[in-house]
Formats: sequence, C-alpha cells, structure tokens
Amino acid sequence: MMEEQHLTDPNGETLARHHAMVDAFEGKRPMDWSVWDWLIDDSTCLTAEGRRVAHWAVATLQEKLGQDFLQLVQAKMTSHPIFSLGFWPANDVAWVYANLIQLATQLHLFHEHISTNRFGRVLKDLRQNLQPITWIGTLLQLEIAGLGLRAGWEIEFEPSLGKTHFADVRFTHDASRLLVETTSLRLSNNEQQALAFYQQFGFQLMNLEWKHGIRICRR
Repeated sequence: MMEEQHLTDPNGETLARHHAMVDAFEGKRPMDWSVWDWLIDDSTCLTAEGRRVAHWAVATLQEKLGQDFLQLVQAKMTSHPIFSLGFWPANDVAWVYANLIQLATQLHLFHEHISTNRFGRVLKDLRQNLQPITWIGTLLQLEIAGLGLRAGWEIEFEPSLGKTHFADVRFTHDASRLLVETTSLRLSNNEQQALAFYQQFGFQLMNLEWKHGIRICRR
C-alpha cells in the first residue's frame, strides 16, 4: 500500500524545481545536466557531503559526455540507461547514487591516462553510440577495467587483435598479459516489454510527485 507525504518547502524552491522537472520530462523545456541533477539537493538519503559528491559526479559526466548529450539521447532514443531508475538521481535511492558516482569516478580515472590507455575509443562510443545495449556493454567493460586497476594491473582499452578485431581490455602486470572480452545477454522481448512498462509506471509516479509536491512511498 502506498501513501502520500506532502513535502515541507517554506520558500517554494523545491516545488519550483519539481515543476521545472515536469516541464523537462514532458518535453516543454530542454533536458540538460542542470535539470538532470536538480533533485539531488532534495535527497533524503544523502548527507551534505554526499550531495556535493553527487554534484561532482554529474559535472564529470557533463564534461566527459558533452553538454548536449542528454538532448541527443531524448531526440533519438525512447529509453536509455542515463534516464533509468537505476542511474538517474531523480530516483532518490542510495544505490542509484552509488552507480552514478562509480561511473563518474571510472570516467575521471581512465581519462587521466587517455593518451596511453586508448580510453578515447570507449569515450567516443559512449558519446556517439546511443543504443542501450552498447551502453550496457561499455559499463561492463569499465567495471572489469576498474577491478583490474584496483588489483594493480595496467589497463589498455580496445587492444587490436589484428585486422578489424579488438578485445575489450588488456591487463598487463610485469610479464603477464591478459586479454578480456566482455559480453551481456539481451533481455527477451517479453522481459523488455515488462521492464519498459514498470519503468514507465515508475516515471509516472515520480511525475505525480514533482507536479504536486508530494512523496509517494510504501506504508
């Protein structure tokens, strides 16, 4: 069972942000990064320091993916991981922020050595190939590379296997080399339809929250 909780907002700032988010969600105004991260300041699960880190994460995504990335996604795709309930901070859940901060950290760390680790190829794919399956595969690639980096291996993305073939990641440690190819399984058509339904349902609930200044939660 769900119940409504009305949000206290003596200055009306929260409600104004929510109404602006509704306009962006309904296509009445551009969805840019400043709108995408607006609700971080209304989070009930982040400390003040946590909000600062979350804003840093969004700024890092904006820098690495581009100022107009969100508009490109909205113009070309009906769904994309950047707007998923597991990644977008409009869904005020702790693990959503964990996913956001993890991706921003990966982009920041790998970009620092872009001249030697071939990360530019990965970043170009994230920016230009907006297909969700490509993004999911790249997120898996970054996850594997991050684990190798933590274990002390040197990382090279997209190493050539000859002709036109590339692996996802090459790990190097002293004389040891390890090539890794990652893959992800697509959902069945029925699973994709079910996921799309529940995501759309979740977005409609959030839209009601933003529009009326309420919080819908389980009782």
